[in-house]
Amino acid sequence: MIQSTSEPSLQLTVHRCIGTVAISEIADVIQKFYSSTPTLHVMWDFTHADVSAIRSGEIEALARVVTQNLHSREGGKNAILSPHDISFGLSRVYQSFAEMKSQMTETKVFRSEAEARVWLASATES
Repeated sequence: MIQSTSEPSLQLTVHRCIGTVAISEIADVIQKFYSSTPTLHVMWDFTHADVSAIRSGEIEALARVVTQNLHSREGGKNAILSPHDISFGLSRVYQSFAEMKSQMTETKVFRSEAEARVWLASATES
């Protein structure tokens, strides 16, 4: 399950993943996000998620889909909160694919929400 909330004062949408999460669920949320009025910044929270079934090939395909939609968020930031080793590793794989595809947003992986929020807040102050 993925719960999405908006924090308009920070131009931020937070997607909190809970339980077993498939790449198709993440892709659906991304599609809905971009079909509405997307916020400039996004945080994906995998603190309570099981992502062990996700494979790197699926992550690369996801990065391609995201790249096709980023024009509406140019200059935005994507924080990925992954405190556990498996989600942290997969998130770093996504970060690498995003960087290779020259995305218009910056992506960074964090182990704590506090660090992620400091980084995102610095983006809105600039």
